[in-house]
Amino acid sequence: MTTKDEFLTLDEAVSKLSTTRATFNRWLKSGQITGAKVGRQWRFRSDEIDRFLAGKEPVIKLSTSPDRLIKSLTEIAKIEVPHEKTIQAAAHLILMAAIKTGASNIHVDIVMREGKKTGTIRNRVDGIIHEYTTYDARLHKPLIQELKKLSNLDVTETKKTQLGRGAIPLGRDKEIYILANILPSALGECFSGQILDPAATTLGFNGLLKAGTGPKQNDLGRIRNALSCLHGLVLTTGPNKCGKSVTAYAMIHDLDLEKRLLITVEDQVDIGLVNAVQMSVDKSSHIDYPELIAAASRVAPDIVFISEIRSPEALAQALEAAESCLVVATMNAVDSIQALMKLRDWGTTSFELGDCINLIQSQRLVKRLCQECKVSYTSSDEDRSLIRQVFSQHGRVMPDPLPGLFTHSDNGCEFCHHRGHQGRSLIGETLTLSKTLLESLAVKPNVNELLEIAIGDGTESLCLHAAEMLLDGRISLEEVHRVAGDLIDRSAINA
Repeated sequence: MTTKDEFLTLDEAVSKLSTTRATFNRWLKSGQITGAKVGRQWRFRSDEIDRFLAGKEPVIKLSTSPDRLIKSLTEIAKIEVPHEKTIQAAAHLILMAAIKTGASNIHVDIVMREGKKTGTIRNRVDGIIHEYTTYDARLHKPLIQELKKLSNLDVTETKKTQLGRGAIPLGRDKEIYILANILPSALGECFSGQILDPAATTLGFNGLLKAGTGPKQNDLGRIRNALSCLHGLVLTTGPNKCGKSVTAYAMIHDLDLEKRLLITVEDQVDIGLVNAVQMSVDKSSHIDYPELIAAASRVAPDIVFISEIRSPEALAQALEAAESCLVVATMNAVDSIQALMKLRDWGTTSFELGDCINLIQSQRLVKRLCQECKVSYTSSDEDRSLIRQVFSQHGRVMPDPLPGLFTHSDNGCEFCHHRGHQGRSLIGETLTLSKTLLESLAVKPNVNELLEIAIGDGTESLCLHAAEMLLDGRISLEEVHRVAGDLIDRSAINA
């Protein structure tokens, strides 16, 4: 049976710490102090307040042990088991396991399986979701609380979505950022984290080429030529999660910013750029992309970077800015031809496009076959016919005899963590706007007609890039169909 002085009211706890309510609430929301709500009133254990005064972490009482979860995570991450097997250690290991295995996204969810609640940890690696492990649902709430702390989120808020960011130290001089989202699902809160490596913004194209995610040489030459202009719009496009932002950052990195003013307009500033004035959209104040792009243009910048063009209004401001400075931007579109048609459908004339756009680059990311365990096979007549059509569309002859194609091993190997794939590569294309292409665009032709003109003007399509990598044994035909099946089918029809 508890005695009266074991629990404190909010005012008593504030008084004991000799602080203000505002400061106490900050400590409470950050998880430095723990309490419980009884009805609408907060209650705090006196010994927990004493622990806080002594500079110690709050004690989290669990109804089950996290040992199995911690063991599973250390095996995945291939790191030593921590001395203290606490829920705090488990939360940190979730993030470390994701970083060590090259994941881009982390998902810690509570779901129903076989009629009972189950905690799951699923990470996205090379664009595909992999389930790492499951855990006792009784650990889910305290685990989410710890992940909130690491992401600088409000641990007392459990009914609303939250967005935050945390930093995970890797060694003495490096940090990895976690862009965290909290989703209040019907079964409990779920944590989703995007891993942001600041080094990705400082790679440049040479770094991307070394990592295997850079454009091919023909496209790289066209991109650098477009970036050498003092004004005009350079647009990188593709579907979601295709690496557009990384390519755009590489474009910015390769520009000389020592004597040029760079202003960025972003959803939110996740990673700081050197020698840049960075602005973020503030929806609560109704400050959106068009307003910020217009504001950036008024201060006579040399370069404006727009993280994404999402509306006709933002496009109009971007094109206006491109008349006086270099603009680098991203936009969601299937490929460069579809991006061009999207710009036209947003009310831009062929004259305006030709006057302002230096280049449209489009890309997708495909999983690279593990070179240690890939498996060769004899291609079918249908496969050879498809590859021949892509080469024929560009006026090229398919190699004869056709090299053997490769696919992934079912069980993989140690080198690729038994996935059959190791990393991702970029397949892409670049489009410059010739007079013939713009004249054709003005009469609203179909996609295939525009693609044929673009290829005649020197564009090497995304499908051709995929076919070349396929014959080099770097990717599988199955992966090409998964990522770019719509474009492959269109090429076959056009051929």
